[in-house]
Amino acid sequence: MTCLVALRHSRGVVLGADSAAVAGADVTTSRKIFRRGSVWISISGEYEDLGRMLDTMSPRAAPADLPRWLRRHDLPGEGFAWTAASGLIEWGSSVAEVLDYSAAGSGWQYAIGAIHALRAQGSSPVATAVGALRAAAAHRGDVAGPYWVVRLPSGQVTRYR
Repeated sequence: MTCLVALRHSRGVVLGADSAAVAGADVTTSRKIFRRGSVWISISGEYEDLGRMLDTMSPRAAPADLPRWLRRHDLPGEGFAWTAASGLIEWGSSVAEVLDYSAAGSGWQYAIGAIHALRAQGSSPVATAVGALRAAAAHRGDVAGPYWVVRLPSGQVTRYR
């Protein structure tokens, strides 16, 4: 399973994901934040869903209307997508803009609570994302590090243990 977090802040957006990948009784690690052209995507769900999504997206140009594109492709997983033009979009049972912060996948409830608490304490956006993922991992056996965080719009990706 996967835990994803997304936070808006004054200078942009932070996306974060754990690395746990569950296959039967085995837990392995896998990166879950990807870039395709100018679109950054984090996904929780089956990897064939991600492959199908990436195959339909042009590597050179982002969809002009990312929310519409996500609705049209009706992806079965959950996740977040970001472009400079469309902003931060969440999909799952619906497609909507993320106005402040959100979490998806396994342990999302723990991650949301941690984001709220860490922001109230004045933690940086990156520290908040990593702390939220660690909180989910502390309570769910299917969430584990290392944790990947991408800062947008710069695209800087960092791995945290």
